[in-house]
Amino acid sequence: MNCPLDSSTVKLYKSTLTVNNLDKIECCNSFNTNLSNSKNYYSYIYFNELEQYFLLYCTDKQELFYIRRRGF
Repeated sequence: MNCPLDSSTVKLYKSTLTVNNLDKIECCNSFNTNLSNSKNYYSYIYFNELEQYFLLYCTDKQELFYIRRRGF
């Protein structure tokens, strides 16, 4: 789906998007900014309670970020 995330999507994925304080990790410090860029795309893949992925593709930089969440 196109970015930015709407408020209901943010609420739904909040625990995944805020895990490990992404803003403090150098390679991800622009992650939240990229979520707001309307040129970018995101997807969320849910296998089960034990494995979930959030993907963000940045069109300008041609970069793909993903967050893999395992466990509860």
